[in-house]
Amino acid sequence: MSQDDVSSEISPSIGQGENRVSSVERLRRYVDDVRLEMMRVSWPTWKQVRSTTFVVFFFTFAMTGFVTVVDSVCAFFYRLVVER
Repeated sequence: MSQDDVSSEISPSIGQGENRVSSVERLRRYVDDVRLEMMRVSWPTWKQVRSTTFVVFFFTFAMTGFVTVVDSVCAFFYRLVVER
């Protein structure tokens, strides 16, 4: 298959009505491609999902605590300077 054949199949000219691909056909090809790609995905195990979820929750709570402490310290110093 030459480069011209590939390019005409991908993006047909407006004047070539018989070579045009219908919207339904393009949608079907897209769905087929998505289905094939989803079969290639390396899905994590439930054990991996649980452990990474725990890491995300832990990090979220740790950052919440850190930001709360930094905010309190900054508010304390702000009040110290402004209320002088």
